[in-house]
Amino acid sequence: MLAAGPVQAQSSFRINIPFAFVAGEAALPAGEYIVSPPQIGGAKALTLRRVDGDGAAMVLGMTVQAKGYQSAPRLVFHRYDNGYFLSTMWTAGSSYGLELRESRREVELAKNETASQVILLAANSTTKR
Repeated sequence: MLAAGPVQAQSSFRINIPFAFVAGEAALPAGEYIVSPPQIGGAKALTLRRVDGDGAAMVLGMTVQAKGYQSAPRLVFHRYDNGYFLSTMWTAGSSYGLELRESRREVELAKNETASQVILLAANSTTKR
């Protein structure tokens, strides 16, 4: 018997990230990004591609569920001092998201500091998958 997972069309979305950040082990510059959630039934990997072509990353994660549906796509970052680490991606119209693996650097910082959360909302989706 197969276990059913979330069956919802995922949309890529465009979002402006106003600070440099780490996604997985990749250090990425500030800028406007296209965020592509995992394909349904595919690997649990999030793809970020800077619109101007000056940065990209693919990051592994695991599916998480919120208490309710998300009204807009959003990215959640952990902030330690002036360092930002991408933590979770949520898509609009779904209660499912993708929690990303922590980088080695974030794990080290978390031993001595408490993270604050920074949430960025995307204005709208760009393409349906």
